[in-house]
Amino acid sequence: MIVGVIIGEFVPNVQNAFDTVRFHSVSVPIAIGLIVMMWPILTKVQYEALPHMLPTWTMLTHILISFVLNWLIGPFVMLGLAWATLPDLPTYRTGVIMPAESQLLRHPRRHQQHPADRPLLSFAIFFVNVIGGERAGSAIHVSYGNVAISVLIYLGIPLGAGLLTRAIMLRFTSHTFFYDRFLPIFSPLALLGLLYTILVMFAYQGHHILHNLGPVFRVFVPLILYFIIMWTSAFAFIWWCGKKRSRNSGSIASQPVATISYVFCIELQFE
Repeated sequence: MIVGVIIGEFVPNVQNAFDTVRFHSVSVPIAIGLIVMMWPILTKVQYEALPHMLPTWTMLTHILISFVLNWLIGPFVMLGLAWATLPDLPTYRTGVIMPAESQLLRHPRRHQQHPADRPLLSFAIFFVNVIGGERAGSAIHVSYGNVAISVLIYLGIPLGAGLLTRAIMLRFTSHTFFYDRFLPIFSPLALLGLLYTILVMFAYQGHHILHNLGPVFRVFVPLILYFIIMWTSAFAFIWWCGKKRSRNSGSIASQPVATISYVFCIELQFE
């Protein structure tokens, strides 16, 4: 991050250089980093096990918990924290509220005009422009087409690459070779992609960060509070429910359910 900020402040025209390499609304340098970062991760997913897992009660419980935490509770918690900590910074407040809606914005499908997906984007805008009370100067105006293209590039390409890589390797090599030899060599690409993405993002915004240190550090407050509140409450509640169910049926262990659910709940902090 420090190296990226230094590059953004002292390297001439670095922001203009990044802006010239774009596909519609997508920054190509950032897209490359995210694709490289997600490719190994999505290659490790055991897609072949999904047909056996989806009909189970455990998986339905995961989906229900994630829906409640990320669609019903999380956005309102972030909205309240943003207004409580940033009442005088409308643009920064909007930037804090939007990550809570990232779960909604990642669902556009392949067809941009699919009517069933428009409520997802409308719900995110509703939180900022209507409930959030933002005025014209700081209200968001999101193009559904740009969001769909971004999702297709940032998620669609690495997902397709991960599926294809896993299928080819398991088809033409052995299970042992794939897990014991290929993945240990291939997996470090995720860390390299993450470091590259962080470098590019902070280089792109380095000048703005250094010249707005006060508001930038104030943004940390609602994000940290959101992390603490959601992490603690989600883990404690899911752990309690899991322990109670385990005593009654012995079918669901509390720790795995709690771990997966609260990690999914707080992972939007990275976004």
